[in-house]
Amino acid sequence: MSNDVIQKLTLLYQKMVKDFPGGISNTSTAKFDEMRHFLSERLQLNSDDIYIVGADKRTTNLPIRLTQGGQAMKRTELGVAVFTVGAGKDVDKTVGSASTSIRNYLSERGRGNYNAILLVAVDSTTSSLHVKRLIQLKEFKASDKVMELFPGIEVTVSESPSDASNRANRNAVSPEPRDMSSFDELLIKALAAKQFLIIAGGTGTGKTRSAMQVARSVAGRERVEVVAVGADWTDNRPLLGFRNLLVEDGDIYSAPPALRMIIKAVSEPSKPHFLILDEMNLSHVERYFSDFLSSMESGEKIKLHDSKVDLITEDDLLIPGKLEWPKNLFVIGTVNIDETTYMFSPKVLDRAHVIEFKVSWQAISEGLNSSPHTELEPMSDSYVEEFMSISLDSGKKLEAEDHVKLNAVLERLFEAMSGSRFIFAHRTARDCLNYVAAAKALEASDIVSQQPIEVLIDRAILQKALPKINGSSGALTVTLNKLVAVTNELGLGLSGEKLNAMSRQLKSDQFVSFIQ
Repeated sequence: MSNDVIQKLTLLYQKMVKDFPGGISNTSTAKFDEMRHFLSERLQLNSDDIYIVGADKRTTNLPIRLTQGGQAMKRTELGVAVFTVGAGKDVDKTVGSASTSIRNYLSERGRGNYNAILLVAVDSTTSSLHVKRLIQLKEFKASDKVMELFPGIEVTVSESPSDASNRANRNAVSPEPRDMSSFDELLIKALAAKQFLIIAGGTGTGKTRSAMQVARSVAGRERVEVVAVGADWTDNRPLLGFRNLLVEDGDIYSAPPALRMIIKAVSEPSKPHFLILDEMNLSHVERYFSDFLSSMESGEKIKLHDSKVDLITEDDLLIPGKLEWPKNLFVIGTVNIDETTYMFSPKVLDRAHVIEFKVSWQAISEGLNSSPHTELEPMSDSYVEEFMSISLDSGKKLEAEDHVKLNAVLERLFEAMSGSRFIFAHRTARDCLNYVAAAKALEASDIVSQQPIEVLIDRAILQKALPKINGSSGALTVTLNKLVAVTNELGLGLSGEKLNAMSRQLKSDQFVSFIQ
């Protein structure tokens, strides 16, 4: 029976290659339908219980293909990974490489949404198929049928995500992960309120490290990408890539890590993903980041290329012409302010929360006297789900009493800023409300520690209403004095402290900026 089944699969594969230009690299999701229906009949599974993907030689790209599209949202009984083996290449070695990627994929919590993966190698010279290995979880219900259909197939039982997690916990070594600090909680609250966060501070203070630790705590290492911004960035290609017109008639797309993380976030909509832009203002932010800002705000898709069909990368990743901005992707930018960097425009600051990172001597001293903790305690699955639920809630609301308090503060600040170019509007007011509401929701879920509503309002004002303030003494003195008086009167300690420091610098230097 094995020879008959493999011959039939080979014929169906060869027919697919003829019917779909590009064969295994064709972007059509229907190209494997005949093979899928044939296998479902023989294995006595529903057609929807099988999903087939293909990758041309790059077996490490199979997990990405298995997770693209609607597969990220469902549990599938059997995935079939079809890949070509180049002329002169060893089939067993290629299968071994694919097996490693697939075992890791199946064991990865929240990502490997299959109970088993069947590995099918294609001889690139003869287009004949070799069904070599089944990698399954204990939950796979059709194992006996697969072995009956393909006698002699090698079967590997992989760890389930829960088994892998338990093993990792048993084998964990020091240093012990640390609990969430007050600064970590600031980042969590800001990110739950808005997808875009800027962390400002001096060189060497640990901004990027803190951002990475929080991101990995929430999303895990595999869903965090750190990109160092270059001083020569003048457009969006370092982030979004480009169509390479010099290779294979322009059908190849060069996809940098940032774009790959965006695509990954799109394919896993229920999971948080993080893109950290290190030294974000080393180049003019508007030149390379404007498409991101526009898509975040409007919801319109980001344009990647003009081709009427999807392009592919050299490792067979599909690149559509336009890409929807994923609501589960959080962007953190770290910034320094010195003679080598550029100041942010109001357009950028208006679309982000801005948090200043300051290090006390106590923290420095403790770092000298002990080994620094390298990781933050991973957030539990239930906390991650709650964090995502709060973040994705587009209609955040406050209790009536809290709403009245926030509204009163915003009204006084609006009056103080009237007549200046720093006066805020709907977006800033709504972002302040979202921040306070998100913080209260996180507190209710025990993700962060509780704080008085007045402190949360103060923090919202500091992070959203004040960061655009900058200028010379002639243009800023009157407005800054009004704001100092209002914040002192309202008891906004954090905002008042910042404004007083800015006022002193303005008198000393005749110019001041919120980010310094």
